[in-house]
Amino acid sequence: MSTSSHTVVTWKAAKVHIVAAIQCLYLAVSIIMASGCVRNREDAKEPAVLKIVALESTAESWKAHSMTRLVVCDLDADISLNSTGWAEITGTEVTGNGQVTVTITLAANDGEQARTCTLVAECGSKKVESTIEQLPLGSTPGAYNYDGKGSDFPFEPLVHQTSLRRYADGTQDSRILSPADGKMLVFKSIPANLKAGDSLHVSMFQNCLGSMQYQRSVHAEVVKVADGKLWLSEDDAIYIIKYR
Repeated sequence: MSTSSHTVVTWKAAKVHIVAAIQCLYLAVSIIMASGCVRNREDAKEPAVLKIVALESTAESWKAHSMTRLVVCDLDADISLNSTGWAEITGTEVTGNGQVTVTITLAANDGEQARTCTLVAECGSKKVESTIEQLPLGSTPGAYNYDGKGSDFPFEPLVHQTSLRRYADGTQDSRILSPADGKMLVFKSIPANLKAGDSLHVSMFQNCLGSMQYQRSVHAEVVKVADGKLWLSEDDAIYIIKYR
């Protein structure tokens, strides 16, 4: 083989190696770039901000009503409510700056126990929750949620006494008394023959409901009349008293 032929063969072999090297380099760069793109995409899915305002509500009225929560996220968050059968998301409104106002509708809780549901917001690997507790209508005599924050004064059989005084005009006074410490909750001049849906004004005397004044006029709606008791609703407060 001549020197010229040998030179041609050597050049062809070198060319093959150069092409292979270039291909490997291109593949390596492609992998690095693809890896970087994947990481960037993954990073973009992680929010810098994800929160719910407020995180807890422990004194929602027993009545059927709607309420709102504000979800704040710099990306798109998935918003859901755990399945309860008595609460559902009925609206979402984007209000700008990564904020979404979520409307939640609660059915009336005319049972004996408080109940809870949880609003969940998720984005990337982050998740935040907001617990919502709805108070019950209940059946034990006393005053419930009288401050709008869940405070109550329930009748305790071993501590309290109940009494009912009827007058000739049909009106009644209903009392819960605590002989040991002199506490009392008294509703005076309750009309006779009340039924659910009626409205009335009655005078209340008390020294057991926190900072509420000793005597005040209560404008209430009759929620229920049953089992010798009367359920009165004043805004979110419920008073359950003896009645015949």
